[in-house]
Amino acid sequence: MKDQLNRPIFSRNFRKLRSVTNDAVGEECDTTKKNVNTLAKRRLANQVGQLEEEREALRRQLSVLDINLRQAKQAKRELNQDPKGSNGDLDMGFLRESAGLYFEPEGPGLPRNILLTAAQSLWREGGGLLQALLPFLQKEEMEPEKRTLLARLQKLELSNAAIWERERSREEVYAPWFIKIPYLALCYTLDFVFDGRPIPRFWFLETVARTPYFSYNVMLYIYEVVGWWRRSSDLRKVHFAEEWNEYHHLLIMESMGGDRGWADRFLGYHSAVLYFLALLFLWLISPTTAYNFSELIEAHAVDTYAQFLDQNEDLLKTLPPPAAALQYYESTDMYLFDEFQTSRVSKSRRPTIGNLYDVFLNIREDEGEHVKTMEACQDQNSFARNPSTVALATAMLAAIVTLPSLLSNVASKSGVELIVDGSLDIEALIDLILTVIVL
Repeated sequence: MKDQLNRPIFSRNFRKLRSVTNDAVGEECDTTKKNVNTLAKRRLANQVGQLEEEREALRRQLSVLDINLRQAKQAKRELNQDPKGSNGDLDMGFLRESAGLYFEPEGPGLPRNILLTAAQSLWREGGGLLQALLPFLQKEEMEPEKRTLLARLQKLELSNAAIWERERSREEVYAPWFIKIPYLALCYTLDFVFDGRPIPRFWFLETVARTPYFSYNVMLYIYEVVGWWRRSSDLRKVHFAEEWNEYHHLLIMESMGGDRGWADRFLGYHSAVLYFLALLFLWLISPTTAYNFSELIEAHAVDTYAQFLDQNEDLLKTLPPPAAALQYYESTDMYLFDEFQTSRVSKSRRPTIGNLYDVFLNIREDEGEHVKTMEACQDQNSFARNPSTVALATAMLAAIVTLPSLLSNVASKSGVELIVDGSLDIEALIDLILTVIVL
């Protein structure tokens, strides 16, 4: 009897004891799991820290080796060349005499006030205009080495037809008609104006090619400073690096005499200013459309330089590289060069410049990188990227433009008066529109 009475009490105590034991074991397990997780996290954190330190050490070693290699190449080049070698003394640029070069400073590092600077430029350009109009005023002051190099550069060729054939054979860059038309007009104008003169053509192209990246940075800055948009701030670094790249392309073309013609300089300067203003307006309407236009221009530049390389490979390999090319492509500071290589692994591209062919080869590669960046900057959901939307907008625009003239013609033929007592007759207008629709 006692055993039967104590059995429920024992059972309840046993369940309590088992519950307490399970709770204790569970807490111990949870504590053990937390400790294991903590130890694992600490080990992983230590491992990540060690790997990051090793990677940084390797990067520093690679940077040191890269600098040493470039310095050794520069020293070797200086030993192997004449006093008037290929490192800048053969520069034939018109602007170098007045504007100078940043890596060969002569005198003050800052310009004087705008009046003195503008007066100096007007004096030089005025003299250049007189010499262009009156050839007998030209003074031949070029050194024999420069004269020989200029004569060889003038043998370089470029086929406009072959450039267009390259463009037709590659994948087409999509662009709406209102972008494609001015693009084609610009390209055909260049073909006409610079036919048979590839170096002046390249100088003009690179003068204008700097403009988009500067205009994009201006608009990004304005959007930021007024508090409209700041999610694209990183693009300003890329665009500055792209502009710096195009600037050195310009210096390279200038050093080869690309800016010696007064008419070429006049056309280049004014085209760059107008292009800058046009891109600001285009950006306000649609940033994607502005980037799309730049993508077209850069893709055409890739085709142009590729054709130039194929046509002149043998001659280019015998010509020395300009100082601007060596300064840029073999510099010990490649930060800005790496910044616009958005489609490559960082620091994976390190050009080696031995002759003018290497220079133009790398310029072509640069333009290819710009094409990829301009494509990546575009919003694929923009109306300008949708052919159906563009077609609909075009049809609506055409209807708006042609409808008044069409209605006027139909009204005159039908004898309908749309204007009664100086005001528009709405009922007559509706009847006329219905008549046009039925017809």
